[in-house]
Amino acid sequence: MFQTAPELLENQHILTVVGIEGVTVVKKGLSPNSVIKHHAMIRTALQWAVKHRYIRENVADFAEKPSHVRYRGAEPYTVQEIANLLQLTASEPIAVPIFLASFYGLRRSELLGLRWSAIDFKQGTITISTTVVKEKHNGEIRAIVRENTTKSDTSMRTLPLCQYTYQYFMNLQQHQAYQRDLCGACYDQRFLDFVCVDQMGTLIQPDYVSQKFQQILSKYGLRRIRFHDLRHSCATIMLYLNYSLKDIQGNADLIPRNNGRCDKIRERGRGV
Repeated sequence: MFQTAPELLENQHILTVVGIEGVTVVKKGLSPNSVIKHHAMIRTALQWAVKHRYIRENVADFAEKPSHVRYRGAEPYTVQEIANLLQLTASEPIAVPIFLASFYGLRRSELLGLRWSAIDFKQGTITISTTVVKEKHNGEIRAIVRENTTKSDTSMRTLPLCQYTYQYFMNLQQHQAYQRDLCGACYDQRFLDFVCVDQMGTLIQPDYVSQKFQQILSKYGLRRIRFHDLRHSCATIMLYLNYSLKDIQGNADLIPRNNGRCDKIRERGRGV
């Protein structure tokens, strides 16, 4: 069995990534950063073989890896593009995550962890304190709810509601209550306090958001960006609303309290 394993590994896996001549990583179509990740996985596997004396040395150590390229990010969506995106995706299954990312600048982990109990309609505030992240448990990658945990201490923050976002959340809450009554016992009771759930009440998964977003961009012929880049488009909106760079960098009151300013975005959307 061990005699055929190296041949299978070579034919099906290593040769497609590592070239024999010069032992250079050559798989066509991958970015330098992806090649580095592939190389790391291959090296780890071969290092296990070295440790257990199946092979004498780790040939991945002789590969010529490309230099790491820092991702600069796509050009943020303009206000017109954001308004168009929100209008086109209003009925999509990730409409709420798209709204929260582009209008509030929330990270994917933050918006998925947003609870209804964190939205104070009386005080007009939203508290960001819970995240949903992917973690490995018992050999499986799962989405985990992390209470009172954000990327950094400054990420745990309170944002204001304006008239537009206030009404948006009120309508969303009513819609989810309608879905809950419609589905009855089939509705997922585990995530009743979460804002980003599907039609059956199940928490939306992190990978689904990113993958579905790319499908939506293709569906409507929109400019390609990452889902995370919507967070940076929020700064574009703030500039459009005449906020200073200092306000944007502070990121404390990401959404304006001034209802007239909020209405600018809504009116721009109507004009698309």
